[in-house]
Amino acid sequence: MTWDWSGQANAFRQGRAGVAIGWGEFFPWFEESANSQISGKVAVAPCPQAIALRPESECGFGEVPGVSRQGGSSLALSRYSKNRDAAWVFLQWLTSADTMTRAALLSKTNSVRRSTYSDPRLKIGFGANPQVANYFEVTLDAIENRMGTEPHHSNWIEVGFDRFPMELGKLMTNQQSIRTTLNNMAQAAARATETL
Repeated sequence: MTWDWSGQANAFRQGRAGVAIGWGEFFPWFEESANSQISGKVAVAPCPQAIALRPESECGFGEVPGVSRQGGSSLALSRYSKNRDAAWVFLQWLTSADTMTRAALLSKTNSVRRSTYSDPRLKIGFGANPQVANYFEVTLDAIENRMGTEPHHSNWIEVGFDRFPMELGKLMTNQQSIRTTLNNMAQAAARATETL
């Protein structure tokens, strides 16, 4: 497996994949991009209803069980900033309800504010493209009803986003067996947790 999330989304946009599971930021790209081979042909589906989830008491490193996951993007103000007051005012403006809704309308991507999802401008702005409006409804459902968190572990990005996907990619492309895949994943997890 040599793709990252963007590579997966690009392959889907080019019509080289029939189903994609990924973060919602890419959905508007499928519909709105001039070079998209699948515009008007994509439907989003809600996250599946879990039959059963492992209880939090059986999870490690503060993980919260759930079918959906949130991203890890954030904004920060450096303590070394020479313009801290101006930067703080800018961050407040940038994350305000009005600005977040305008950003969602312009970029056609999901918001980090709950208020954006109920803002009436969203439905008006996407009225010409119901596929994109539907994407927002599915995103909100995932946030409100299916959300979990990854483990809060310093090596999680390396293991959960690098090693595990690479091993699963090798399995899915017949480069290695199920046993080899599971052994490699177990070894990667053991190496990641022994440093604690």
